[in-house]
Amino acid sequence: NQDLARAVEKLRNISINSLSAEQQEVKAREIDASWKLLIGAGSAGTALLKQEIEKIDSATIKDDFFKLNATAVLWQIGKAAEADYIAKVWSSTQLDAQYNYVFYTAVEAAQTQDPKVLPLLKVVLRDNRGNLFFPLHAMHVKWPLTQEFVWGSFGSKGLPVLHETLEKSQDSIEIKSAMKLL
Repeated sequence: NQDLARAVEKLRNISINSLSAEQQEVKAREIDASWKLLIGAGSAGTALLKQEIEKIDSATIKDDFFKLNATAVLWQIGKAAEADYIAKVWSSTQLDAQYNYVFYTAVEAAQTQDPKVLPLLKVVLRDNRGNLFFPLHAMHVKWPLTQEFVWGSFGSKGLPVLHETLEKSQDSIEIKSAMKLL
């Protein structure tokens, strides 16, 4: 479908910091329209997004903003059924390239308290650079508070994963995150 292909193209190669405020508003509307079209397409949108991610990865192209954008859409389409795939993509991506996509997807996933989302949440433990701004509260949120929002939403069912992280991880940020949360 040409409309879906154009929607994916609108999500590619976005350098948000190089856009003026007016250009950012236009791009935000384009992103929103693309999301609606891809989400509405269901499995066809999922297939096209995954195909584009695979194309990027196999060509070793750096487009982390797109990959994070695409995973947020994949979550909206497939929810917990896409958690393993999203975790795989996030593992190969700079999460702070567009942390809003990561944070809100992770919080929504955590709120399900579905064990299927734990791989996705575990990837978030490795990040201590992502931050966001809550305009309603005029508050900047950064590590470790970002972790507390995500894992606090999952609740005490996540304790075994955090303990296992302490026992088995070799990643210092992941260990620090788990320690702070525990």
